[in-house]
Amino acid sequence: MLKSFWIPVGIFGFHHVRKILLFLFFGFLRSPLSAQPIDSVKVGNGGGFTGQSTVFTWHKKEMARGSERGTLGSTQEKATLSCKQSHALKKKANAIWSKEGPFEHPSNTFKWIEVYSKGQVKKYVWGDPAFSTPSSLQEYYSQFMDIVKTLSFKK
Repeated sequence: MLKSFWIPVGIFGFHHVRKILLFLFFGFLRSPLSAQPIDSVKVGNGGGFTGQSTVFTWHKKEMARGSERGTLGSTQEKATLSCKQSHALKKKANAIWSKEGPFEHPSNTFKWIEVYSKGQVKKYVWGDPAFSTPSSLQEYYSQFMDIVKTLSFKK
């Protein structure tokens, strides 16, 4: 025999139970399960007279640092991030992916962020003083570089 499902509506009242169920439903939709899965992020700066650029690549709990000068090749060193650092970078990268449209305004010297997800990439490049850089990009760049300063890179 099948028993009926009973909710103690006498304690809360029907409209309160409905609000709780709606809150749980919409809370689940906004959970990290619905966020875009970020595979990796590249952050860098470069340009100027030498064309030298520095690139930092974050993937899961690993950070790689590379230096490039034209076509002369690159060097690469690696460091390990804490779970907290990795989570912070991923959370903010998700926000940038979902909210920021394309932004490509380089100048002689420039900074950039590339966010990779499921084989797709979104690029954000800035440096031209004639264009105002979105604050979310500047904040992420600063947060990323602050984490880089705390790492010990090894070949």
